Amino acid sequence: MLKKINSIRMRQNNEKVVLDSIRFNEGISRKDLAERIGLTPATITNIVNNLKEKGYIREVGENASVGGGRRTVRLSINGSACCVVGIELAASKITCVLTDFRAKMLCSKVVEIDQNAETEIIINQMTDAMDKVIMEAGITRDQIRGIGVSTPGPCDVKEGVMINPPNLVAFRNYPIKKVMEERTGLPVIYEHHTVAAGFCEVWLGKAKTSKCMVLCSVLDIGIACSIFINGKVHHGFHNTSGEIGHMIIDRNGQKCTCGNYGCLEPMADARALVNQVKSRLKADPKLCREYGIDDVDEIDLDYVIDHEQEDVFREEIIRCAQYVGIALCNVIMILSPDTIVLAGDISDRSMLYVEEIKNFVKQRAYPRHSSDIQIYSTEYKGHVGALGGVALVLDAISTGI
Repeated sequence: MLKKINSIRMRQNNEKVVLDSIRFNEGISRKDLAERIGLTPATITNIVNNLKEKGYIREVGENASVGGGRRTVRLSINGSACCVVGIELAASKITCVLTDFRAKMLCSKVVEIDQNAETEIIINQMTDAMDKVIMEAGITRDQIRGIGVSTPGPCDVKEGVMINPPNLVAFRNYPIKKVMEERTGLPVIYEHHTVAAGFCEVWLGKAKTSKCMVLCSVLDIGIACSIFINGKVHHGFHNTSGEIGHMIIDRNGQKCTCGNYGCLEPMADARALVNQVKSRLKADPKLCREYGIDDVDEIDLDYVIDHEQEDVFREEIIRCAQYVGIALCNVIMILSPDTIVLAGDISDRSMLYVEEIKNFVKQRAYPRHSSDIQIYSTEYKGHVGALGGVALVLDAISTGI
């Protein structure tokens, strides 16, 4: 019996390796697959035929003949094989995307939420968002193969439970994976939202070849990071790695929602940025008149970034960027990553913010290689966490999801 289980597992692993190789090497041939993976041509042929039968891949033409030899057939992922849903639940919003089997986004929906609402209300908003993207894309539910759900931490990924997210207090010890599977009738892959965002960069983005990548996400409410070593996530003890938002930057700082004092998050997330701008303007009515501001309380993140070339707004964006830069310098000292990806509400919209973080990190005298670290803002912007959920499902499909 054990031998049979091992045989099934080996076959699934080989199928996954072949499917991933085709996905990341568009137009690859059977011959090149055999050379790249190290399996026999006969084994590759059997696996390719099986993947074709499942509808996951297709033949897309022939390569030119080399030296008068036989032409090789090019293989490609079949985008119409199935669809996948990715849902990111953050403290202030839900982002839902629908993609095809090639991870091409077909439809998306962003829904604002009340972070203090009951779980039932927010779960209904998540399933409603999913129903809307399915309807707008013009597909049926039976075309959906799975859902990738990501949420703030701390979380128990293995059990599918949100433990005690400080900015979504109603979700304490909440079995979100089980609930979403029961509500939708579909398999769910669950992950921390910043890990999902990192998985998007490793799987779909520019970090495919990174040996050590850190993704830092500064959201409307909250800051976190994920760590990927040789393409694999480092979850840490009790799945709590990457809680950079609760790194203590100022031991005399204000109290954080986590219970500690002086954490990065209440000093540098998007909410902190907007609140600091408001505080400065309220303390100086003359500035309000200069900027033509009638009601300071109406200022939001978009307004701050739209006015980032004006002194007060620029200074506060730089202040927040430098706090994040301090935290990233500490991360560099410990992990020495080759790649740092910036994600979230501020870096998505402000080049000033991104450049300030890059300059802050790269100008450090130690370690000397800081200037060589690749630092960039994700191209997937507000969809990176939800697309990471998609990538998690796609990654799991060949192993039986």
